[in-house]
Amino acid sequence: MAESGDGADASSRHRAKVYCLNENGQWDDRGTGHAAVQYSPAEEAAFVVVLSEEDGSTSLLHAKVHMEDIYQRQQETIVSWNEPETGVDYALSFQDAEGCTDLWEQICSLQGRSPDEQPREAEPSSAVAQQQGGGGGQDALPQLPAAELRNLAAIAELLVEAPMFKRTKLIEALLQTDYIPQLVQLFTMAEDLESKTDLHHLFHIFKGLVMLNDSSVYDLLLRDDLVMGVIGALEYDPELQPNAYKVRHRVFLTEVVRFKEVVPITDETILKKIHQNYRLSFLKDVVLPRALDDNAFAALNQIAFYNNMQIISALSADPVFFQALCDKLSDTTLESQPLLEALRLLQELCTIAKQLQLYNRSAFYRKFYEHGCFAPLVRCLLRSEAQHRLCALEVLLASVQHEPSLLRQFVLGQRPECAMLGALVHVLTAADGCGEKPQANEVLRGILDPEGMDGRENDDFLNLFYEEFIQRLAVPVTGRISHGTNPVANGVDEPSCEDDSGQVLSARQHVCELLCFCVQKHTYRIKYFILRNNVLHKVLKLASSPEKCLVLAALRFFRTCIGLKDEFYNRYITKNRCFDPIISQLQRNCTRDNLVHSSILELFEFIRLDNIKSLVAHVAETYKEQLSAMNHVDIFQARSP
Repeated sequence: MAESGDGADASSRHRAKVYCLNENGQWDDRGTGHAAVQYSPAEEAAFVVVLSEEDGSTSLLHAKVHMEDIYQRQQETIVSWNEPETGVDYALSFQDAEGCTDLWEQICSLQGRSPDEQPREAEPSSAVAQQQGGGGGQDALPQLPAAELRNLAAIAELLVEAPMFKRTKLIEALLQTDYIPQLVQLFTMAEDLESKTDLHHLFHIFKGLVMLNDSSVYDLLLRDDLVMGVIGALEYDPELQPNAYKVRHRVFLTEVVRFKEVVPITDETILKKIHQNYRLSFLKDVVLPRALDDNAFAALNQIAFYNNMQIISALSADPVFFQALCDKLSDTTLESQPLLEALRLLQELCTIAKQLQLYNRSAFYRKFYEHGCFAPLVRCLLRSEAQHRLCALEVLLASVQHEPSLLRQFVLGQRPECAMLGALVHVLTAADGCGEKPQANEVLRGILDPEGMDGRENDDFLNLFYEEFIQRLAVPVTGRISHGTNPVANGVDEPSCEDDSGQVLSARQHVCELLCFCVQKHTYRIKYFILRNNVLHKVLKLASSPEKCLVLAALRFFRTCIGLKDEFYNRYITKNRCFDPIISQLQRNCTRDNLVHSSILELFEFIRLDNIKSLVAHVAETYKEQLSAMNHVDIFQARSP
């Protein structure tokens, strides 16, 4: 049996003689030893234990402390009682009154009554109760030590070492009374007394409460009037070095953190859920990140999930909230910081909505669309502040990942201006803001993907894009291109490879990525655009750039076009000698084991294995001399005649 080490401390034991009443009504002397109250976490009960003074290990008495008023104190040095389960009378006669008083106070503390209180009428014993109640003893709740400073060690062991199969009853016992609020009061008392030992015990107590993984316990721990006491107790981690920087979670929560209500929320229940979620995440990510196991993380995340579902559902059903948020975003007189806060609120709502089930998420985005929340985002995308643009893009990306048709419908409804689509293309092709281009690229890919479109929407949206915006998109890699299908004269406003600053480089790279996507998804529209405007030839000029990432982007676009195995592309490639910059890069990197070299080899290997005859003949005839010198791999030797 595991026993509390504090109960075995020599300072808490007192010399006493053990007596037992025999059948003849005489007191038998069972020996002299040292008596103390010890708590056993395994049995969730306290015991009066007397160890022999001869060897210090032989047990003269091991009697459970019962909650009934069966104990009597006689004179100043004797404590006696009748064991309910066996009917045997015991008595302890202490050498001094101090030892008797200490044991008596511990028993009364465990029973939750004052040592000076008059004994109450004894309740039926557990054995009798089991006989009368039909065996209900197995369902009895565990006995909790009284919430007092002297019992902190026993309480800590009870909570930390409670086995899994006994946690349900333990939680029920904790919630039946104001036990947890009493523990918070004990923390206040221990902190006022600056008792490090008690504070360390309280840390383990509240950590144990968190590890119970029960939503009702979490609701109580995160209650407004208790949460600061709980967080305060968890500041006193005994594993921290004594000279380490003092943890000040409460100072951060009370003096640093401020709740910003960008748009008024009138529902008090939702406000409480929002506050609870913040405290819960603070507890999980800041206060106890090292101590929590997977089960505790899952329990805390589940509570946050249900709170988020209620928050989103309530706000989606509140027309005043969404309208107020949309009005604030649309206010042209609003200063930069309040506008950013409104954008961040909308972004956070979209982030929360990602975690919800499909029905709740769809309801949220329907309200989002109905209240016109897309319209003010156009102005935010064109602002000079990078934070505003990034927040707007995150909101659009979340919307597209859920249902891209909502944004397509909004864009089609803006015709003929289509400011939203123009703003997205502008962000992607602008010379500044390289940190926002991946998000803009993802949004455009989402709304340009024909797999999620019906027939009418497919035609309307793609026709709009290719008639009005594809030429703007291609500007960073091709230079100026005319509207429609008429080509621009070669060499007019073509991009210079010397202009490879970080911002321009990022724009060209992401434009190449999006053009690759269009080649794979849009068949004839992108094909005629590329062939009539000489786009492939212009993109491949970027392969002469000293920037390897730009060379690779051009190679990917070229590889995507060849991968279609379309004779239109193949004839264009042979006619315009599009392999010239590729061969130049191969000669430049043939002795280097790098990604450019590997990409070019993979390109030629694909042509050879798929037997694209027109390209095989073109390469073998046009670049025979250059490829003959490439004897470091077998690809070109096999192609040479």
